[in-house]
Amino acid sequence: MGRSPCCVGEANLKKGPWTTEEDSKLTEYIEKHGEGRWSHLPKHAGLNRCGKSCRLRWINYLRPNITRGKFTEEEEKLIIQLHSVVGNKWSTIAARLPGRTDNEIKNYWNTHVRKKLLSMGIDPVTHRPTTNLSSLAAVPNPLLAANLGKALQLTRLRLLHRLLQLFSNSGRSPAPTMDASNLIASLDPQMVDQINVASPSVTTFMDHSSTPSLISWSPANSPAEPPLKPGPMTSPPVEPCCGINLDRDVLVHGASKSSVALLRRVFESEAFHLHFPLCQDGPTAFADDDEGEIVMFSGRGTDVSYGLNWALVGKGVVVKDKAYYNLKIPELMKLGACIPGTISDITLYMRGNASGGPPDISKAQFLKLLKQVTSHISSVRNVFIQDGVISSSPKSNVTVRIISDSPSALLPMTDILWKTPARAVSHDPCPLTVYVASSISKKTRENLGLGSHSNAAFAAADIDLSSLIFCGNAFADVNVMKDALFALATPIIFERGGLPLFARIVVSGNWVIILFAHEDTIKSCPDLHCALVSMDAGAVLCADGVAPFFRTKELAMPNVLKGPSAVVFASSDSTGGLLCLSKLSPGQAAYHYLAGFHDGKFMPGYINGASSLDPLVLAFALHKQLKENETPSFLINVNAGGKHITGADLLSLVDSSLSSDVPKSCPRTSHAKVVDLKWKYNRFLSGRFKGLPEEFSF
Repeated sequence: MGRSPCCVGEANLKKGPWTTEEDSKLTEYIEKHGEGRWSHLPKHAGLNRCGKSCRLRWINYLRPNITRGKFTEEEEKLIIQLHSVVGNKWSTIAARLPGRTDNEIKNYWNTHVRKKLLSMGIDPVTHRPTTNLSSLAAVPNPLLAANLGKALQLTRLRLLHRLLQLFSNSGRSPAPTMDASNLIASLDPQMVDQINVASPSVTTFMDHSSTPSLISWSPANSPAEPPLKPGPMTSPPVEPCCGINLDRDVLVHGASKSSVALLRRVFESEAFHLHFPLCQDGPTAFADDDEGEIVMFSGRGTDVSYGLNWALVGKGVVVKDKAYYNLKIPELMKLGACIPGTISDITLYMRGNASGGPPDISKAQFLKLLKQVTSHISSVRNVFIQDGVISSSPKSNVTVRIISDSPSALLPMTDILWKTPARAVSHDPCPLTVYVASSISKKTRENLGLGSHSNAAFAAADIDLSSLIFCGNAFADVNVMKDALFALATPIIFERGGLPLFARIVVSGNWVIILFAHEDTIKSCPDLHCALVSMDAGAVLCADGVAPFFRTKELAMPNVLKGPSAVVFASSDSTGGLLCLSKLSPGQAAYHYLAGFHDGKFMPGYINGASSLDPLVLAFALHKQLKENETPSFLINVNAGGKHITGADLLSLVDSSLSSDVPKSCPRTSHAKVVDLKWKYNRFLSGRFKGLPEEFSF
């Protein structure tokens, strides 16, 4: 049964457009008496209208706090985040966007956001990557557009060079039927200069008079073992691939159709592979025995990786000489890497912080910095690339590619990132990219208009671009690195079905506990450290269980632990407003998660750094998880009576509660102290988060 009409039995009600007089009556009545019950309002206001019509007219057009104009980027991002949690509940979403109406949000979703997600390869219903790979081709990439032309020309020249080498080695050089100079003349002269002319084979290639015929060569009379062999990264693809369109890209430079047919047979043979893996799902396993590779981009040898070359070009980096890919620590040490000293005064400029306020760095400033950094990395002789992954969950994780001008920058990052299978980054539709420009100009920050600082090193992150930049020795500040990676990975993990939490995983006996606590609480409980899976905050609650964000030292630990036995909120209150131990309902747990109370201060989500997701969105998701899985949650006052409890006492309280051996309750505090603390909670949360559901309570 549906909901009955609001004005049953009332005939002759006016319908159609509202007049100015009716608008004035409705506005005057509500300003004087309030909204009240909409079914009774028309009669009292002297309107011959239905109550529903009055409500919609007021909410969508007449109320004074309506925001007109285009939706901002922050509003659009919040709409997407809320829609991924509550779906098409537009009124619920409108409650989080003051001044916006549910009808306006629905129309904006259907006309703009939905199409935008589809063009990005994301299903607007499930908020997960779609299997329609054709939609990914339309995704714009400004960095790729800037370098694509030169890289394409350089790749064509190298391809022709390798083919001519093959023909020369066959010992046949009949009369030429194709002039290679047509192709060379069509290329940028700077591209030709990038070929190593010191090689004899290349010198022969540059001599147009000795160019062999392409038509005279055929697979039948080719040598038994052609010198062209697949490089270390050109194994036959198993996924959809895209490469050069021979008919379009070769014929335009003067090659005949018969030459194109021969080139096609060579390209399609097992001896040569040029491909670009399309976006697929993330990795499902973790490898620890992948060998590092040295990828040559000088045009010599057969170990050229065109796939990696194109991937780097897509990020704005063109390798000048060599790219060292996924080297192990001893190999990095041989190349001059040294363990950087720990520093802690690095400034992180974040764009896309959900905590509100203006961004630390504008979009124009970040794009300018990104262009300078990629140009700098392209100018150095050697580039170092390392792949890793955040979160050990096979499904709810984010791959990371580090592109650095120094091997030393890879050491602290490889220590916190999980190992990932080869080619996992190319399969991830939304990987994170970390750029390290350790030798960039020290005046970069000042030139961007970010002000001067005694330390020239700094870091910058953009949530929308999924990019992180380290300038100077900023990579040595591990805490800044972890905070930035957590903020960048949080929205991606959330879109992939995981619940990213700034919490720690505790293993005590057979219990797996998610612990929310302030950094001071963790430091004051050294006897708790041995039970922590990792000292780093960061846990992913997923369908398979719970997984740590960053790499742990315990190699024998499984990638994903079982589902949590309990969720514990360790708050500190010396006033006596909180009991030593309280069992919480899912709504109360979400309420205390939003508060993040510690010694009179509030820290939503217990996050002490930048947050890229609205804590209320995460609170809704946490409430849903606790309710569906019936996971018990507890609030522990670690500073009851002004005395901090130890880590052993904290674990004892949780263990006894889970085993149904409930400890004796502490004497209840005076009513005034409890009321005062509730008032502080309500004042903060009602001012920060609008439209909290009634189930979210103290």
